[in-house]
Amino acid sequence: MAPIRGHLLWIAQGSLSDVVGLVAGLAGVNNSESQARGERFVTVDGLACDRVVVNDAVVAHAGALRSRPGIIAIGGTGSVAFGVNEAGEHVRNYDARHWTGVSAANFAYDAVHRLMVGDAMQVDEEFARQVYAFWDVADLAGLRELGAAGFIEDRTDRDYRFGAMANLVTDAADRGSPLARSVCDVGVAAICVGIRIVALRFAHPAIDVVLIGGVIRSRYVAQAISKTLAEIGDRQFAVVEPAFAPEIGAAMIALENHGIAIDEEVAAHLSQIT
Repeated sequence: MAPIRGHLLWIAQGSLSDVVGLVAGLAGVNNSESQARGERFVTVDGLACDRVVVNDAVVAHAGALRSRPGIIAIGGTGSVAFGVNEAGEHVRNYDARHWTGVSAANFAYDAVHRLMVGDAMQVDEEFARQVYAFWDVADLAGLRELGAAGFIEDRTDRDYRFGAMANLVTDAADRGSPLARSVCDVGVAAICVGIRIVALRFAHPAIDVVLIGGVIRSRYVAQAISKTLAEIGDRQFAVVEPAFAPEIGAAMIALENHGIAIDEEVAAHLSQIT
């Protein structure tokens, strides 16, 4: 784990003995088995401090909401609604077997499939041309042929390529494309249900919500989420900006684990870290 060791040495200015805690937020860490696998990534020769491995949503929440109760909704490479309630309980929409579907790849898959079956109208023509160019095909017939062949054989490569197309969908929605907006609206409805599922575990009706990720923070999607949540009668959701980045959230957890409260002075110092 040379890259981790080098970064720790840089942070500690040359001595691993000065590192008092290491917190790592890793995707896919959801149980003891995955946590054990994750711990192998933070095993560093010469590092004697406590090492904590958590899901990447945990550190994102800690940074975005300064470890205070609230919900984060992630829509980018991945997608989840995750909250920490007043009792400190971690709650995910996954717990109720709910899936949000607002990842970048999901948006692109839906848009491409809708184009393939002929859902586009004349007003969607500019968006359709952009999609054809993205996939290096001349027209709808070419897109259908590509789809019939599975687009890209390797699933990881295919998902990555579709994910790279998501900004075409959100930008087109912002310009008024009905097809792109329809795709986004499906995702907005799903993530808002996920947020509300997480909110069921909160005692107080007023809940801060932070949006994280390129898809969910795009203008059309973010505005639609804010509007939808504002219309919920039994909760007072407030969509707020994130206080800090996820890596600062990891530092906050490490400090709190060592009894250091995140007061305004500490927060001001953390805000200077890049």
